Amino acid sequence: MLISLYNNGIHSLAQGLSCFHDYENGEKNPYLMKEVVIKIHHGLEALFKDILFQANPVFLFEDEAKISKVIQCYQKYHESNNHHLFDDEKTKTINVIEALTRIQALFGDAISRKEYGQLINSFKEINKYRNQLQHFAIDTDPELIVKNLGNVIPAAISLLKSLYGAHLQNGNYLPHIAIKGMEHFYNAEANIIESLQSVFPDAEEAINHLQHKYSTLLREAIKNFKSISVADLFQRIEIVDSGKSGAPPYMPRIMLSGWVNQELDAYRNSHESSRQFYDTGISATYNAILDIGEFTLTPSIEKETHSFSTNILLNSDILVLDQTEFFKLKELSEHLPFIRKPKVELSISMKIKGLCQKDARHFYVTEVIEIEGFAEMVFSSAIYGDDEKSPTISGKQILKLDNKNTSLTYHAFVTSTGEISDRRTISITIDASSELNFK
Repeated sequence: MLISLYNNGIHSLAQGLSCFHDYENGEKNPYLMKEVVIKIHHGLEALFKDILFQANPVFLFEDEAKISKVIQCYQKYHESNNHHLFDDEKTKTINVIEALTRIQALFGDAISRKEYGQLINSFKEINKYRNQLQHFAIDTDPELIVKNLGNVIPAAISLLKSLYGAHLQNGNYLPHIAIKGMEHFYNAEANIIESLQSVFPDAEEAINHLQHKYSTLLREAIKNFKSISVADLFQRIEIVDSGKSGAPPYMPRIMLSGWVNQELDAYRNSHESSRQFYDTGISATYNAILDIGEFTLTPSIEKETHSFSTNILLNSDILVLDQTEFFKLKELSEHLPFIRKPKVELSISMKIKGLCQKDARHFYVTEVIEIEGFAEMVFSSAIYGDDEKSPTISGKQILKLDNKNTSLTYHAFVTSTGEISDRRTISITIDASSELNFK
């Protein structure tokens, strides 16, 4: 019996769609939904792995695999001790989330970065349901499963359509020639829909139904974001900046915890960083500019102590890749998976007065006496490709800042001409709460 990875995936996915069709058009049998989750999960996992296998079989090995293990698998194949490199029970391959992450790195332009993020995010939920069903038990609302399927299936089919064709033949990967005797595993120009219909004739109808159901649920989610307020939302904002010390990019590190959560580091999370394509812990990327105004010093009686005043401005735009990890909004949690292309704009404006010390080499803020200003966080989502000035969803939180909820430390080197340089270390911590209001 010979079943290729591609045909195995197509059969399971088509069977899952068939079970979903029966579930939707008959009595809501929970065991049908069980089959839907398990078969669709297996089908998509097999097809995503098939994409990597056809690009180059080594892409299916775990990160820890040694070259000697890869060579051993090829030796066993040539000695007829395995049939497709990976049927040795000791050979471990990557899971479906890792497969998707590698596909994103290899074929990044097949769909947008945000679509990859949403697909991976929704697949994590399907993975959770599958694990519960296979290893223990499950107690959940079937509509929640359908919501995630409605996001996963159309997006996955769109990705697979794109990959089986031009992207698979022109991808950014190591060249690979099929080993003699293994040609039957290669099907780079497969037609996904036709293959599914050969197993389940109404496969395309089931996919379209899921897309329609997802669109309906999306409209419902948008409605729930309109004109609501979430009271007393806590947010911590920590900003650490070293000016132009070290290597670029020169951006402040921003740590967010509260209803928005993420550690944003210039080397890891900048919009231009390549790490977002393979680091699964990244749920957002950002750009940020921190502007520290001129320090106005007023000498005091003590020789090296001065009163000072200055202004601090921060502007940051944050693109969210995984909204369920980034946002902690209990009141809206069931609707967050439907939000497309969310972003957060963080702006801070502060006037600061205090005491400082300055000598020929160093400048220190020794005491903050007064802080006046605000931090503004705007959460938006242009779901329908709207003008960015009029997004489908828009919510704003304004935090009033003072020296009770905001602290600051500052040190900088002094130049030979007596000026405060941008070789500095500044740390700002904000702990505040206020309403989040949606339009």
